[in-house]
Amino acid sequence: GLSKTRNICYNYKIVAKRPLHITTSAHILKKLETNFFKTGGGGYMLEKVKKFLLTCRLEPDEFDSIQDKIVEINRLMLLLVAAATTTIVGSLAILSVFIEDIRQNQPLYLIGVIIAFALMTLAKSLLKTSVSIPFIIDGYLFLFYGYGIIIGVFLNRGQHSVTFIIMLILLPLCFINRPIRTFTTSIIYTVIFVVLCSIYKTGSAQAVDIINAILYGIFGATIGSIVHCLHCRGYVYEHKLQTLSQIDQLTRLNNRNAFEETIKILPDSYNKSLACIYLDVNGLHELNNQFGHVAGDRMLIFIADKIAQYFGRELTFRIGGDEFTIFIIDGTEAEIQSKLSSLTAEINQAMYHVATGFDIKERGQKFMIKDLIGAAEEKMYADKCAFYNTSDHNRRCRR
Repeated sequence: GLSKTRNICYNYKIVAKRPLHITTSAHILKKLETNFFKTGGGGYMLEKVKKFLLTCRLEPDEFDSIQDKIVEINRLMLLLVAAATTTIVGSLAILSVFIEDIRQNQPLYLIGVIIAFALMTLAKSLLKTSVSIPFIIDGYLFLFYGYGIIIGVFLNRGQHSVTFIIMLILLPLCFINRPIRTFTTSIIYTVIFVVLCSIYKTGSAQAVDIINAILYGIFGATIGSIVHCLHCRGYVYEHKLQTLSQIDQLTRLNNRNAFEETIKILPDSYNKSLACIYLDVNGLHELNNQFGHVAGDRMLIFIADKIAQYFGRELTFRIGGDEFTIFIIDGTEAEIQSKLSSLTAEINQAMYHVATGFDIKERGQKFMIKDLIGAAEEKMYADKCAFYNTSDHNRRCRR
């Protein structure tokens, strides 16, 4: 077999410089030891744990890129959790009228319904605002865990606590958070529950509740953190796909897909004025033919960087091979014209040239967004024709 392998390697021009080694268990253990201790003193594993607790095993920039998505999901979960709680506690309040065993908890159920309904109303209002929600989530958890502790420790002293244990399992699954916060929250409320159990409960109920709280607290926080890590990885992949679909890979500006989505919301995005600059690169076709596409790409990248330098990237789009559009919200005509003049001057200094068109509409003027873009495009074509008519280019001015 070794001879045959050497012949195969020789036929594919692969020369064996050293003898083949048989992998042994000692070799495997040595490799594992090297990987485990490559940062010294188990630091490799500690780094893995740290990364899991802080960023769900994602790179910091990846975790930061999905914060808007996490906030959106958590806002929705605030509403769903409040609605589910209202339904469940409301049902218990109704059942307490007919079932004698839980009738003693009826006042607490009624209070729970009021609190849950108030939280649901708050969650609905948060869906339409930009309020930061970590502290609101903490408040939710305080109310729910506190509710479970009151029922399990003070109202049912002689019975096993069920409500608090269920919350230890379910609540870590509800809100996407850094695992370190999930574990910390579970530990805090588990410790409070255990301390209160040791003080106010006796007998087998005390021992069982303490053991269950510790075990299920660890279990719930672990499962919740793992699920959230999987969700976060999915959000990162979604964000990357969205970026690929909306970012031009050559210039790193927004592409045509992003342009089509943006113009749908622009009419409602300004207070004073909305302006559009339409920009077309002159001579790209000739440059590609004479010096190759690398030279043409270099020109497009240079011009795109200059556009971003003066007008930013958020509302700047490459909508065609050599065409760019820029939207300016609430800018004055003088400011925009000044920036545009400086931009074209810098481009000209680099021995490139662009044709530009610019139009602006004030608040109160009735217009369609396509009319604004069309007006800027018409002015760009006029500038393009002037360029070719006054230069030594023999190409006709064409649309």
